[in-house]
Amino acid sequence: MSDTLKHYETVLVFSATLGDEAVKAELGKLTADIEGKFNGKVTHQNVWGRRTLAYPILKSKEGIYALVQYEAPTGKVVDGIEQKLRINETVLRFLSVNREVELKRGKKGEAEKARRLKKQPAPAPAAPAGEAPAAPAAGA
Repeated sequence: MSDTLKHYETVLVFSATLGDEAVKAELGKLTADIEGKFNGKVTHQNVWGRRTLAYPILKSKEGIYALVQYEAPTGKVVDGIEQKLRINETVLRFLSVNREVELKRGKKGEAEKARRLKKQPAPAPAAPAGEAPAAPAAGA
């Protein structure tokens, strides 16, 4: 594999009619495709379990969520994986992202937030208890 691996993440929502073993089998197929066909490496896999969907998908009100994080030398792995997921009837929805882009976006947002906080003036000190606040200057 190349030294310039890109990091990706795919979240899947499986049909709630699947059992635990069927979900593991589907994730095994996905892992085999990533590592076999696309010369990638699965770095993390987690089944989040059965959850209620925000809205019905194909008349299903529940789904089984799973996360797969992987590395691959090219972005073609995402295209290939998504093509297989589109025709898989057990997958209700999926979303793939380039983790590096998302991390940069998050760091950029944090830097912007820090910059905005630095620009805000410091709050005026509160008057000690028992003292009346200072009267505004005349002509202000």
